[in-house]
Amino acid sequence: MQAFSYHLNMTNENTTLNLDDLDPRQTEFKVRKFGERTFKLKVFSLAERIWLNKRFGKEEVKRIFLEQDIACMAEIAHHLLLPDDKKEFPEFMDFAGILETINDQIAVTKALLGTIGIDDKLILSLSAKLDGENPNAKAVDPTP
Repeated sequence: MQAFSYHLNMTNENTTLNLDDLDPRQTEFKVRKFGERTFKLKVFSLAERIWLNKRFGKEEVKRIFLEQDIACMAEIAHHLLLPDDKKEFPEFMDFAGILETINDQIAVTKALLGTIGIDDKLILSLSAKLDGENPNAKAVDPTP
């Protein structure tokens, strides 16, 4: 099975994820501005991967995830909003406007990673692996 690299922004080293480790799923997130209301992202399917590569190009997609470019990740999340939620934010800048806090941005990033199949458990597992490779790195708890 082909693997890809994902960087948790804790060290300069990459760690490898096997595609078998990924379990894409529909995810949801909340933002402060909307209280307890949840917004849902659709599963990251082949169609979404095709859109992503056409929109950004393969090298730029790698950069977005390696550097954790929140603006681009938010644009991807906006694209993945379910239709009922997307009605609330027809334009990307409408959506970007509700991401007021760091916790809002973390919630959207985690939801996006979840649609790809990278869940909290996998993030923590990779964090522990990276910590073992770099004893000076500090683990980051992905829960806001």
